[in-house]
Amino acid sequence: MSVLTHRNFVEENDRIDFLNHIDKISNQFKNNKVGPYRRSCKLDTTDHFTNLHHHYLLKISKKLNLTTIKIDPVLGILYSVIKPGGFIHEHKDSNPPYNTGKFINYRFNLMLDRDSDSSYNPIVDIFEYTIGINDAWSFAASEYLHKTNIINGNSRRVVLQYGFLLTLNEYTSVINNN
Repeated sequence: MSVLTHRNFVEENDRIDFLNHIDKISNQFKNNKVGPYRRSCKLDTTDHFTNLHHHYLLKISKKLNLTTIKIDPVLGILYSVIKPGGFIHEHKDSNPPYNTGKFINYRFNLMLDRDSDSSYNPIVDIFEYTIGINDAWSFAASEYLHKTNIINGNSRRVVLQYGFLLTLNEYTSVINNN
């Protein structure tokens, strides 16, 4: 199975706190050079990484049965905001160290805001997944092509992404235990 879905993973009060945090630090976001209307802000190596982010890091690690937490060194933990008209281009995460064949970039994504239009749904390995607000999905981003369609709704698509650097054995364990 390429994608694991996690329904109602985010508490509503926490979701509101995340969205307020995004608005507070919006001037720290950077444009994505690959596509229009996409912005992101890396959190894990900054002062923007709060106790609430840490709480979800531990919650995710427990859900995935990770005994050691190794944050993805390239993308890490970040907010991703895509406005209508934007999209995620089809790709696999292929930066070092994932392209060595020794590690997997495993992403655990929290859907914080979206419209009802299906264009907000992630597409992984040609399959579209309906992910509602407060839901999450996780997958090996270095192993599977992933994208979105052009966002056609009236509001932004907001995702909090947690990236993990897993060995092949750790990845197999995550898949077998979920």
